[in-house]
Amino acid sequence: LAEILLKEPHRSRLTQTEREQIFAWMDSNGVYFGTWDYTPAGPRSEPFLNAVEQIKGAMKDAGCAKCHADEKGVIKRFDQWINLDAPEMSRVLRAPLRASENAEGGYGLALCRDRKVDQTFSRKGLIYGFGYAHGVMDLDRFPTQAWPAVWPPEGTPVTPFASTDDPHYRRMLEIIRSARAAQLARPRIDMPGAEWVGGGIREGRSRQILPQPLPEPLPPVKASVDEQGYVRLAWECSARTIGLIAEVHRGPDAAFAPADATRIGRTERFGYCDTQAPPGTVHYAVVFVSDPAETCGTCRSGGVIDYQRTDDAPRRQALRNGERCPLSSFIPRRSAPVRATVDVPAELPALAVGKLTAEPQEGRIALRWEPAGPPGVTTFDVLGRRLDGTVRKLNAMPLTAPLFVDASFHGGQEARYAVVANAPRRAAGAANEGAWVTARPLPERKDPVFALNADAQGLRLAGGARLDQATLDLSQGGHAALKPTEERLMDGPFSLVAEVFFDEPGNMPVLFGFGQFNGAGWFLQKIGGHWRFHLSSVSCDGGKVPLGQWIRVACVYDGSTACVYQNGEKVAEAAIPCPPARPGQDLLIGQYSTQHEAAYQVKGKIRDVAVYRRVLKPEEIAGAEKEDKR
Repeated sequence: LAEILLKEPHRSRLTQTEREQIFAWMDSNGVYFGTWDYTPAGPRSEPFLNAVEQIKGAMKDAGCAKCHADEKGVIKRFDQWINLDAPEMSRVLRAPLRASENAEGGYGLALCRDRKVDQTFSRKGLIYGFGYAHGVMDLDRFPTQAWPAVWPPEGTPVTPFASTDDPHYRRMLEIIRSARAAQLARPRIDMPGAEWVGGGIREGRSRQILPQPLPEPLPPVKASVDEQGYVRLAWECSARTIGLIAEVHRGPDAAFAPADATRIGRTERFGYCDTQAPPGTVHYAVVFVSDPAETCGTCRSGGVIDYQRTDDAPRRQALRNGERCPLSSFIPRRSAPVRATVDVPAELPALAVGKLTAEPQEGRIALRWEPAGPPGVTTFDVLGRRLDGTVRKLNAMPLTAPLFVDASFHGGQEARYAVVANAPRRAAGAANEGAWVTARPLPERKDPVFALNADAQGLRLAGGARLDQATLDLSQGGHAALKPTEERLMDGPFSLVAEVFFDEPGNMPVLFGFGQFNGAGWFLQKIGGHWRFHLSSVSCDGGKVPLGQWIRVACVYDGSTACVYQNGEKVAEAAIPCPPARPGQDLLIGQYSTQHEAAYQVKGKIRDVAVYRRVLKPEEIAGAEKEDKR
């Protein structure tokens, strides 16, 4: 492409700036999203990949392995059979259903045949499978393949799912719906809600050293109101504005002076969304700032080169808080305010969620609904009503995902539920009488949903980890990884019991890692000589952890409070504002969930691990301890 663009007639059709822009796009590998900006989720869809593994397990339970698995029982081939955009349209759900053109029939495709699936066929890709290919290659090096025009018709048609009420269909649909909710809670930049969820879109920086001059003339700012009643400000995106900071101000009149009190936002992008604009005529001012000490990507990446050293090896050093970039002594320049005015309509009607369902589960009721409003700024409240008429809001913190599990309010009896939506510039949500649904939980499951042993489904060992019966030996390092299943996703009340023997103190070893610090999921570790049970951005700390002896530790989360027990005695307790979000990753035993580092390694043994989807009572924990001593 570069050769073509440098030769006539194409060379004269482009200005030098246009050519350099295309070359910069090629050299920066900006081949997918069309932007350097990003979200914390990055480009990889972990919820999708985890859903694939869970669906494979559900397929085996449904008897699909007869056709889809190889001689070792492994399902290798899995094409684009999952649809996170519209879960009900996923081919893995529609293929086993009778042909149908409506929702009642699940839009069935009747594609299943009583024959083995060709495991050798797979979608080919340049990057997928062997890492990133960085280099100039001939076109015939790029993978190509011939796709069949229609699904191979050989074999007897079969429809394993009689209807959308089939339990295997419902389980697969729930896996895909959960993956969709997890993905929308952590969207890529090309997904709904990216500009608001998880801190919004992060600016990709150009690592410039030379200061960006303020453009002359200054770019105009356009103001408009979108369908949600939010004000959208937009300005030029070009080489004149890339690398500038835009300070956004809102004031009382058309000639207001921008100040700290009027500033409502700051961005290095080329637009801003004001979700809190008051009704009436609203005045804005955008001040463009050129300050390479703030926008230089090299500085903001966590370390810079110290060019003041006199030896031959410049040293990387991290910037301290408040320290300006040493690459430039440039004094920041600020533009005159660029003004815009827009008329904002009155508050819009309240949002209404749709299709609320209440699914009875063991000891709990799972509520799901069709979300309303823009993701990231819309929140939901769940209301519960008992038969005596008592109404209570069940979530301590506003919900952002269309899922809630009631494990205590129902009290084992029939209860009614409603969900209301709240969003900026909308009237407050309210539940009308027709919005309530009724359900009664199934009997609570007493036995654990996971017990550590060699036969545990989805368990694999890594590094130097060894498993002898129910004892995991980590004296040589390593860890065990457990694939999450629907019943192992601890997004409601749960209990964890285990015995651990520390050979050495370690730094901050993680016994069970199923999430991130101040993020989704939960984990249990030993830190500073005591226990830390961390979930929903709260650390439940306490106890004194000895070395060289077996210790029984139990962690309990009852929906509002987390507790840690050591050898049958409570040693820590903390209030938890909301249930832990689903992390969409493996449960690791002996390591942290996101960083396989030596600091988090357990050196010792772990045994008698049991995870429950219920709240163990203190007397059960104490009784188990007494029984163990006997």
